[in-house]
Amino acid sequence: MHINWYPGHMKKTKELIQNSINLVDVVVELLDARIPISSRNPQIDDLIGNKPKIVILNKYDLTDDKVLEEWIDHYHEQGIKAIPVNALSGDGINRLIHEIKAETQDKSRQNDRKRTYSSTNQMYDCRYT
Repeated sequence: MHINWYPGHMKKTKELIQNSINLVDVVVELLDARIPISSRNPQIDDLIGNKPKIVILNKYDLTDDKVLEEWIDHYHEQGIKAIPVNALSGDGINRLIHEIKAETQDKSRQNDRKRTYSSTNQMYDCRYT
């Protein structure tokens, strides 16, 4: 008898990520601050490639402050922003929003330039056809 340990919902989620990752500017990975290694999917890094990533360390209020700082430093050394969040109280959410905006700001400017260029070309095409 063969037992498949890989649940269908995990397979479906992996396929959804693979099919839509090109539409994503920044990846936000949600981890349990008490068990950051155990709560992460080891396939995430392969799935997201070189997309910018922000790690949320949720339930940070249930962890030791020193251990939390060590995890934040660990991610910082890898070039990843790690933000402690308490989803119940909302603590850390504003910082998360700020960091997401900062990560996507350059991409937003590029898209604005593309839209302006595209609009100019459309006007040009309309006037001279």
